[in-house]
Amino acid sequence: MILTPHLDAIQTLTLKNTSDVTQKLSFHSYTIKADNQDGQVAYIQFLANTNQIADSMKTFKTILIVCMVVFWLISIGISFYISKMNMKPIMNAWHKQQEFVENASHELRTPLTIIQNSLQRLFTKPEHTILEESEPIAQALNETRRMKSLTEDLLTLARSDSNQLVLQKEQIDPSIFIQQLAQPFQEIAEMEAKHFVLENFTDRPMLIDEKRIHQVLVILLDNALKYTNAGEMIVLQSELSSDNWLIEVKNNGPSISDEDKKYIFERFYREDHSRSKETGGYGLGLSIAKQIITQHKGKLTVHDWLPKGVVFQIRLPLKKYHQIDKKI
Repeated sequence: MILTPHLDAIQTLTLKNTSDVTQKLSFHSYTIKADNQDGQVAYIQFLANTNQIADSMKTFKTILIVCMVVFWLISIGISFYISKMNMKPIMNAWHKQQEFVENASHELRTPLTIIQNSLQRLFTKPEHTILEESEPIAQALNETRRMKSLTEDLLTLARSDSNQLVLQKEQIDPSIFIQQLAQPFQEIAEMEAKHFVLENFTDRPMLIDEKRIHQVLVILLDNALKYTNAGEMIVLQSELSSDNWLIEVKNNGPSISDEDKKYIFERFYREDHSRSKETGGYGLGLSIAKQIITQHKGKLTVHDWLPKGVVFQIRLPLKKYHQIDKKI
């Protein structure tokens, strides 16, 4: 039966399938009034089955929900991974800081204990003269100097970590710089019956922080003197290589194992703990040298000097300095 109020309007009809009671057939119906003169046909009805469209929409809705859930889980996983990666350097820095504080506290405790014991010993003998107690006084003074050196090294590293280590670059003549720097070490080597060889081939002006590079070379040359015996050789070589200013400090003293090479630039690391105590080292010198060269955009590496010995190699890039020179 066709109701006239639904003429010229789309309706939704649902019919049961006679062959399958559980299945329903859905149609869109559109009815118009028949325009004929004999009156045999009053209305014309158009029917279109919509089951396929409904099933497609249902499938699309299911797929959409599943995709949303999957992408939601993936986004959570990616967010967790990214946050973990972002936290990694923070956690590493925190662990390094904690280790640094522990090591620094340990290193400072020893000289402070020696100074305290020396002073307490003086109080137990108030009637003695300074000459009679010169040994504990000298010991306290020596430990005070060592502690002062340690605190200065710690301050340098702390400034570098907080990006407060500002380089004061100036143009220098590297030939004169290397010659003046090497002179006192040549004299020390001569007094200790060691052979000091200077190979100075750099003649191009350079733009560096002279004080900091001087500090690096003093650390390397001081180590070379400490770890070589009488009759052994120390070589300081300076030359231009490709786009780098190449500086090498070589000595044919004891070699460094491959395992120790991995950690030699870490703070408070000592290849030989007993020997470090003899030489007064704290394991900070090479770490400071590495920081300074890195701030100059250069590289500090260690290699074997065959058949026996060690080479500390510094590479400072030339292009950056030359570009700055031209601007100046």
